[in-house]
Amino acid sequence: MTDNGKTKNTAKKKKIRNPLAVVLTVLLVFLGIGVTFAGCLHLSHDKIVIAVDAAYGGEQTGYTGLINEADFNEGVVNALCTRLADDDRFIVLRTHSAGTSRAILNIVREVNESKADLVLSIHAGYDPDPQKTGMHIYAEQPASDGHERSLELAHAIQETFADDLSPEVNYMYYEPIGEDKYQLKVVPEDDQNNYELATWTIMEKTLIPAVVTEQIYVSNETDVSAWANEEGYRKTAELYYNALCRYYGIDARAAKPKN
Repeated sequence: MTDNGKTKNTAKKKKIRNPLAVVLTVLLVFLGIGVTFAGCLHLSHDKIVIAVDAAYGGEQTGYTGLINEADFNEGVVNALCTRLADDDRFIVLRTHSAGTSRAILNIVREVNESKADLVLSIHAGYDPDPQKTGMHIYAEQPASDGHERSLELAHAIQETFADDLSPEVNYMYYEPIGEDKYQLKVVPEDDQNNYELATWTIMEKTLIPAVVTEQIYVSNETDVSAWANEEGYRKTAELYYNALCRYYGIDARAAKPKN
């Protein structure tokens, strides 16, 4: 499971005839720099910065079933980035470009450096039983600093997808079963025990709240036909957008019409 050459100019010195002009010039330059910094601060503090991660990508397919997991993840993230771009209250940052993969530690480092407000990691599931279905939303483990906010976002996602799916909020742990081997231990959200086990790296190592979702099973024909297409991606993106608005307590805005 899963990152100029310098040109030196010379000029003749000119005699300064009006000292006031110099003062005004310096003041204007200072104000110009102030506007630039103010703009940066505006982007950092007034807008909501969402880091979005499409798990796997490129040669890393993730789970393989009726479709590759990476293709589904990327389709969702492409649509979500487009949807968030319609609302100027949000800034969306992708952890890696479409069609590529990136080492998880590089992703974590970039997310931490970006000063994003939260990170949403999109996955899909697989099961040998082709009838297995159900959306799973994973919050940070109860012992983590970001648990409360992560759980709030998980609930917001659960509520927005409830009419279309039957989402569960869970915690996931890697449980050792031998030397260099482990099995996934998934527990419901009401299990608040501190298992002292590792969980998703993107949760453990990022400094902001993180949520991981598995919306579909790539092994389930109904899931794939309903969601792994352009209309399904668009609908999924709209639901995630509404969940983010719910989480931040802001009104959702209509998507801009596409030409």
